[in-house]
Amino acid sequence: MNVFNPYTSLQTMKYPLIFFFLLLTLGGCKKSVDVEAVYAQMKNGQTKCLVMLDNEPFYQTDAVFKGNATARDNFFAMNFFNQYGGNYIFMFQEKGWYTMTSLKGGGDASFSNFMFGKVLDPKKNKGAGYLMMKGKIEPLVISKAKIVFKITGIAKRYPKVHEEDPSYDLEAFIIAKNIPFTEFVIPK
Repeated sequence: MNVFNPYTSLQTMKYPLIFFFLLLTLGGCKKSVDVEAVYAQMKNGQTKCLVMLDNEPFYQTDAVFKGNATARDNFFAMNFFNQYGGNYIFMFQEKGWYTMTSLKGGGDASFSNFMFGKVLDPKKNKGAGYLMMKGKIEPLVISKAKIVFKITGIAKRYPKVHEEDPSYDLEAFIIAKNIPFTEFVIPK
């Protein structure tokens, strides 16, 4: 006759329970970006655009962007390309934006604060482009030598940008080191 022994039952379940607990705890953790470590490894004139869509990296990890930027009291814009044919356009208009902790971001089928894409098949001239539809822009560091923005929200793959079309969780960091500016006019 088998008698239920709670101690023996707990012992045999101990390792699967620990494994399950660790899976739940670690599985829900998002990867964090060490902005300072990324910046320290960059050369002057370089930008990193670290985009995560549904927790998956969008650009190659070694992608380095080059381009031009404009920074004014009421406007900021970047248009940058990487060595793999990827690009992004990031812009917004907001008076005194550099003093704010966050700005509202988003867009529609004709314009977005953050548009990013990459080449998938150069022979067939195919790529993938996304637009930020809603979210938030956080200017973390703003100077001529160092720019850091954090962008979070929802993106859609162009041209399917209607409400019923699939959405993707977006998290991005734009980190720039001594990049060229067409204009940099921000009060100190």
